[in-house]
Amino acid sequence: MTKKDADFLKITRDESFLRIAKAINQATVYAGKVQTKKGVKELDWQRQYGLAQLLSSQSGSKKDFACAIADFLAKYEAENLRLLEGYIKQGKRLMRVQPKKEDLDRLMELLEEFDTVLVANLLIAYGYAKWPKSQKAKDDLPDELGDENSATVEPEDLEDDEEE
Repeated sequence: MTKKDADFLKITRDESFLRIAKAINQATVYAGKVQTKKGVKELDWQRQYGLAQLLSSQSGSKKDFACAIADFLAKYEAENLRLLEGYIKQGKRLMRVQPKKEDLDRLMELLEEFDTVLVANLLIAYGYAKWPKSQKAKDDLPDELGDENSATVEPEDLEDDEEE
């Protein structure tokens, strides 16, 4: 492994980077209507279209990209809070990743250390990638991202919750 490769891994193995990528994933790939083994399932959160294009278009400027990702995370958290209110009334848990202030701080550090376009494009790619469902794959993720309290709500999980 070369020094250059190790630098890429420093980005893609960073827990804060992965938590923000997971938030992108949950706002885009695992949102709205999703296909399950039992058919189409409507999730409680809507898919955010055009996020990859927006983030990519802002990646030429560190300031513009930081503003775009901060805006996305603020809206994502507002949606989480809205959903959480309803879930509490129903006695359910909201199982979406919740990026923290420290994650945004760490992303800003990565933007200082690496090229903004590189960090942005890796974040977009990881955000739109298919994340593992198997326990072995979850074991390979950092602890919090493999934890059921912060994992993606899989459509099959929602169907089980509704039956209880």
